[in-house]
Amino acid sequence: MEENSKKCNWLELKESFYQCLNDIHVSNRRLSAYKWIFKKIEQYMKSRNETSYSIKVGEEFTKEMDRILGPHSLSVIITIIRRLDEFLTERKYTLRASKPKPELPKHFHEHLNSYTEYCGLYSLRESTITQYVDHCRKALLLFWTWDIRDLSELTPQDVHNAFIASKSKTCAQAALRNFFKYLYKSGKHNIDLSLSVPSIRKPQVLPSIYTKEELAKLLSSIDRTTSTGKRNYLIVLLAQKLGMRSGDIAKLEYSDINYQTKTISFIQEKTQVPHLLELLPEIEEALQEHLKTGKPDYCGEYIFLRAVAPYTKLTNDTICCVVQKAFKDSGIYIAGKKHGPHSLRMSLASELVSENIPYMVVSKILGHEDPNAAKHYVKFDIEMLRTCALDVPQLSGNIAEKLSVFEGRRQ
Repeated sequence: MEENSKKCNWLELKESFYQCLNDIHVSNRRLSAYKWIFKKIEQYMKSRNETSYSIKVGEEFTKEMDRILGPHSLSVIITIIRRLDEFLTERKYTLRASKPKPELPKHFHEHLNSYTEYCGLYSLRESTITQYVDHCRKALLLFWTWDIRDLSELTPQDVHNAFIASKSKTCAQAALRNFFKYLYKSGKHNIDLSLSVPSIRKPQVLPSIYTKEELAKLLSSIDRTTSTGKRNYLIVLLAQKLGMRSGDIAKLEYSDINYQTKTISFIQEKTQVPHLLELLPEIEEALQEHLKTGKPDYCGEYIFLRAVAPYTKLTNDTICCVVQKAFKDSGIYIAGKKHGPHSLRMSLASELVSENIPYMVVSKILGHEDPNAAKHYVKFDIEMLRTCALDVPQLSGNIAEKLSVFEGRRQ
């Protein structure tokens, strides 16, 4: 009972806990998760004028997060709160540090640094570069254990063996191809070994799309009499009518809306490329309705905020949860189908393609820069694919003879 009532100044507790994490060499990735949670806790405590942390505060914070976050984020919060509580009560508990990564030889480390700069020149996302570098680092360590000291000595068989040794082959395929192409372009190898990286065949699954009737039912099922309902209605409308990604919806700001030109302009989170969309009348109406009665008393720059304090902007996960809940509440049949913002985006693409809008135009509407992305929309154009079907040729020879025998038996 005494442990549950024990309190500690939040800033002092956070500083001591950070020091503990640094002492056991927690990885930067895990440390960023702790910082993210601690920032959430600070916002929660500030909204309640709390300066001291206790186990009870941690429990109430977890319950609050349970209402707005997805299962994965909530699982991380529960784990970190448990560790923080045990640190607060000075229980005998040892935080497990990440297993230290093997040291990369200095000679190979220079190659990796040059490759990182090379990736930056092609405007790859930071997360993609981190992923590529990690896979290449593992491959370089393998080469070193195979007594390969000079990358110019690499053979196609070495490349194949490194790929086979990787655990995540789909990600390793792109990373290794990019790395070996870099070696060839930079003159560090006289052969383009990217061609030696095996291909991984992935099943081409048709995207989850919904009919116009189902999409209309989805919108009509949202309760617009409440402030939260008005907010959620606008979220679903942006995903359905404009095909906006969840990250772009979450980061939408007032300055992105131009009522004079009737446009919405923003920097896409995924590609970091500017995008311009039309402010449709129904979206403008829903936006005005949301701003008048659905927006809490908050002077921030973001349009979509939490319905309860602290009034911070919604996360990508929350946007997904809003759309998924709307689908479930609508009664639409979703078994075996995706039912998040991306399915609304794909449904929009399907609708545009069915109206004979050129693939390149559809690609531009959805914010794609890669011209090859237009090929993806061929999957939607079922009617156009029907026109490409070939007639069954007239059977002849042994096959026709055997079939006629079977037909005769049936008679």
